[in-house]
Amino acid sequence: MVLEYGWGPDDSPMVYLTRISGESLDTGKDHVYELEANIKKLFNTACDKAAEILQKNHKALVALLEHLLEYDVVTKQEMSRILEENGAVQESEPFMLISYKNHELAADMSTNGTGRFSGTPQFSASGF
Repeated sequence: MVLEYGWGPDDSPMVYLTRISGESLDTGKDHVYELEANIKKLFNTACDKAAEILQKNHKALVALLEHLLEYDVVTKQEMSRILEENGAVQESEPFMLISYKNHELAADMSTNGTGRFSGTPQFSASGF
C-alpha cells in the first residue's frame, strides 16, 4: 500500500511504485529509509489498534472461548448473544492509521469505506 498508493502514516501523496515504472523501485537510500519508516509506523499503529480492540473485548472473548471449549462449535446466534451479554465493543467506523488530532475535519468528508478521507480537510487555527 505504501509503495503503490502512498498510504503511509503521514498520509502523504508520495507514490513510490507505479505501473509506468514497472515493478522496480528506483529511489535513493534516503527514500528507502523513509519508506521503511513509513511501513514500520503503519504496521505498529495497526498492531497497537488491534491490541486495543482485543483488550476492550477481553471479557467477551474469554466468554466465547469458554463456550467453544465446552461445546466445540458456536452458531451465529450464540456468538451474537455471548458477545452482547459480555459487553463486546465493535468499531463503528474503520479506524484511521493517521492522526488528525491537531486539525478539524469538514463535516462533509467521508472515508467512502476506504479508510482514506475524500474531500478537503478544514484546518483549525492551531494548525499542526
